[in-house]
Amino acid sequence: MPPLKQLPYLFIAVILLGACSMPHDDQRASDIDAFLSDAYQKGLFNGVVLVAEEGEVVYEGAFGMADVTNGIPLTTASPFQVASISKTFTAAAIFILMEEGRLDLDMRVTDFLPSFPYPEVTVRHLISHTAGLYPYNPLFTEYWEDKTRIASNDDVLDMYLQHKPELFFEPGTEQSYCNMCYVVLAEIVETVSGETFPDFLSTRIFDPLEMEQSGVYTKLQGAPPKGLTVEHDISVESGTLVHAASLPENKEMHYLHGKVGDDKVYASARDLLKWDQALYTDRLISSGTLEKAFTSTSAGVEVNHNPFELGMGFQLDSTEAFGKLVYNNGGEPGLKARFRRYIDTHRTIIVLSNANVLYTTGITDAVTNVMYGKDPVMPKRSISELLSEVIVADASTDVVSLADSLSMYPEEFYLSESEIDFLAGRLWSMERFDEGMVLLHYNVDRFPESVGARYTLGEGYMETGRPTEAVKIFNETLEMVDSQDRDRSDFRAYLVSLIEDLESGNDD
Repeated sequence: MPPLKQLPYLFIAVILLGACSMPHDDQRASDIDAFLSDAYQKGLFNGVVLVAEEGEVVYEGAFGMADVTNGIPLTTASPFQVASISKTFTAAAIFILMEEGRLDLDMRVTDFLPSFPYPEVTVRHLISHTAGLYPYNPLFTEYWEDKTRIASNDDVLDMYLQHKPELFFEPGTEQSYCNMCYVVLAEIVETVSGETFPDFLSTRIFDPLEMEQSGVYTKLQGAPPKGLTVEHDISVESGTLVHAASLPENKEMHYLHGKVGDDKVYASARDLLKWDQALYTDRLISSGTLEKAFTSTSAGVEVNHNPFELGMGFQLDSTEAFGKLVYNNGGEPGLKARFRRYIDTHRTIIVLSNANVLYTTGITDAVTNVMYGKDPVMPKRSISELLSEVIVADASTDVVSLADSLSMYPEEFYLSESEIDFLAGRLWSMERFDEGMVLLHYNVDRFPESVGARYTLGEGYMETGRPTEAVKIFNETLEMVDSQDRDRSDFRAYLVSLIEDLESGNDD
């Protein structure tokens, strides 16, 4: 093993706290707590975990800080933004209105929003992610001029009215997970109900279920609810945990903080357990509708662009070891939320993390293993995260040699192309281009068959004013694309155009 004690774990900058509660007679609870305590001490977890069986809490614990800057510790009652888990509530709102006879899934969106620019799209297309809508993020990156202004749902819809981006595919023919679908669904809920989306969820879901630590919050509403946890990320500049929204690479967290439907629900782990239990009953939505929601919607779809199955508002999986899983993952910078419902055994795993989030899925998997009598496996440490700490501590450090030395211990560390690329992007945002280029070169060396790694290196040369080197790398990328047995005609055409533009403006 390398001398880890010599590596600067700078993000553990404060003394964090941990608290838990568990039945004294359940060994699983003791095993989960021992695992989480170890993960917390290693700097791999900061958050809240709740595990239940048949609706009864087996274990719940809180580890670390709700707000590092202000020294506020987490508790098991701390509410978190749950990101895309919000989609389960949006889908439920649609089902409630449907069962009241106020809408039908096969009605067109234009029946509710007449100016919607895609008349062929139905409510069913939206809720099943088969609408083919273009994502809102690149539109706002390009066209939202005042990045200090917070966009509402109306602003998002106006963006589509103004620019009318082409659909990715004919609605109903393919399936691709799409946040924009659920923004539109929230608008339909408001139009049909006559209530704001937050009010509808409160009166029809949160209040009846006594979800007292839940609601919908956006920055357009002013100050956040009391106790709402803060998302944290490591600043490459200081090496400490800071509010994720304060980092320049996360500016979307500000100007896209006014939309609802695809995210912006907040809830505590206990409240999510109440939601989980309600989904086993007819209390809010009939069992027949829920059964359809928990059934794959990919049947009859030509191409599923997702690495998972989708129901309506929920993600789906099934394994021999664990049975049927109805779940949702949520994530944004400095936040990961996991909501797993193993419906064959009525076991619920809820993990909410607001710092050190690279390891949230591994933590969730380990807790799940304990509940099924399997050994928990501690997540491997991210090499890119350690590199980010070293870059802060000593910019002269040979990060390539360090990364190579850590890679010699694959049982302890992992190397991710996308994480190295992301770290390079963060250095780019700080105008530390030379250090960023070192990482881009390293990605190509370690992932030589990756089209993405090579293309991004070409972008790096292009953006630092070295067109000759950029053309060379883009030509290599083009050769790789041509050698692959897959249709990438659009990307190929883009590369050709990029090379031609660079060569026409290059005097070398």
